Amino acid sequence: ECDANALAIKASEGAGASSAQAFNKLSKCMPDRAKRIASEAISKFVPGKPTNKALVSAIELGFEDDVATWLEAQQSDEKTQAMRALGNKCAENKTVQGFFLSQAETQGDDFWKIRWFKYLDQCPVPEITDMLGKKVVESKDGARNIYFGVMTVYARVAGVEALPILETHLGGSDDEKVQMQILEAFSYAAKVGSEEGTDQATAAKAAKIIVASASGMSSKALAQARKSLIAMGDEESADSLAAHSYSALAQN
Repeated sequence: ECDANALAIKASEGAGASSAQAFNKLSKCMPDRAKRIASEAISKFVPGKPTNKALVSAIELGFEDDVATWLEAQQSDEKTQAMRALGNKCAENKTVQGFFLSQAETQGDDFWKIRWFKYLDQCPVPEITDMLGKKVVESKDGARNIYFGVMTVYARVAGVEALPILETHLGGSDDEKVQMQILEAFSYAAKVGSEEGTDQATAAKAAKIIVASASGMSSKALAQARKSLIAMGDEESADSLAAHSYSALAQN
């Protein structure tokens, strides 16, 4: 049963969960009617799990900008909870993927400055990983917090595909902090600590890159390299860095 008028009234009341649920139902049973009240209803959404579902419905109806405006108006913890819920839907929902991609284009630098990208760490789809990879390359000489943050998310979602960029950036930097961040990112690419467990094939490729790059690392970077290798389960490669560690300490 779809009582469109009653649902539209309830959806526009700003009555928390009941309004969000009404909006969800209306968007499914009579989307054209839902579109007529969408902007008003979205502006009155109250944070919570039903609203998180309603946000997806609103995006599917084409009200991306209204959703983005609502998100930015929320308190920090409420925004984080809603953004995380959207990010968790990203991998399975092309419309949500499109929302993040379009917001990156619309917001420009702000998308990265206000760190919308961090909610994409559960969205390993080509369009998202391509966008993140390009941003890693673009931000190499920019703000460190953005460069490091995007690199972390990129490594997590791209996995083995992130290794070429990480290798290039590791070999192209003599900055200790940059080296350490990249070395940590290798373990993210190998899925260390993830629910699915370490990707041994990626870990093996990452280990070869790390060992081959060891001669250009500082003592602290070498310590991080050992830490990453051990986390990936490769103690043999970690032990092989000992000679480089002694050399780096001697130079210091």
